[in-house]
Amino acid sequence: MPNFSIKSMGEPSIIPPPPTPPPPHPLQNSNLPMFYYGLVVVATATIVLALYNLIIIKWCTEYSSDGRSTGDLERRPTSTASRFNKPKKVVLSSFKYEKTEEDDPECAVCLSVFEEGEEIKQLPQCNHCFHAPCIDMWLYSHVDCPLCRSPVEPPVLQPGSVTEQQSENSREGLLDPGDLV
Repeated sequence: MPNFSIKSMGEPSIIPPPPTPPPPHPLQNSNLPMFYYGLVVVATATIVLALYNLIIIKWCTEYSSDGRSTGDLERRPTSTASRFNKPKKVVLSSFKYEKTEEDDPECAVCLSVFEEGEEIKQLPQCNHCFHAPCIDMWLYSHVDCPLCRSPVEPPVLQPGSVTEQQSENSREGLLDPGDLV
């Protein structure tokens, strides 16, 4: 619809409409800084994750190679405070329990009473006794006695210090040479 205006002379005239604004640019400059900030955040996160993975890979390869060759173990200094050291295997001798009238002991790990003929292990320093499977499981994750917390170290055997009773128990269950055909 045309616009009419009245001139001072009274004749109608047509005024053209105002020009339309130019169309907006497809990429405005205001979005580019946000894109760059996002790119910096993604790049930083990628670098941090890559460094983390390298540290983990280095740690895993050092940890897995600790026990591979004995030559490396002799040359490598060991720290007793290191949490990555594998626990020492403590080998304790076992014997069959023989009940006496004055005692009625029980295993402090499983809390059951020792029965006649059960396999029992005695700790060398404190002389506490436990079922063999119970104390083996305990010593797998601990280095001390479950009762008194004294450290458990393997006994140092001197030549000729094995008693006759211990040597008898170690032969228990074996065939006599005369029984073989």
